[in-house]
Amino acid sequence: MRFLVTAEGDPAVDTGPNAAQRRVHKGQVQLLDQLVLDLSSKLRTQENERQLRDRHIRIRTALDEQSALLRQTNESHREAIDARMQTARELAALDERLTEVSDLLTGSNKSC
Repeated sequence: MRFLVTAEGDPAVDTGPNAAQRRVHKGQVQLLDQLVLDLSSKLRTQENERQLRDRHIRIRTALDEQSALLRQTNESHREAIDARMQTARELAALDERLTEVSDLLTGSNKSC
């Protein structure tokens, strides 16, 4: 009716969001708040740094222990190789002596 009198229409009536839209908006705000809280707790650098330092210390300790065991194993292996080489030399000397004794026995049997 106003249009007929003033040639201007009624201003648009803005009732705002309905109840469903308000619930959706409120849910979105709550979800965003929760995401912000979750991300901020993950970004606490002191806690993360402390956890990483602790993990680094545990890994370093484990590596040091394994390195010590490896050195001990290598030393034992080297000692076993040395002992085997010594035994092989002794066996070679005994084989040589056995050959000498066999030759002497064979020679003394021929002369008899």
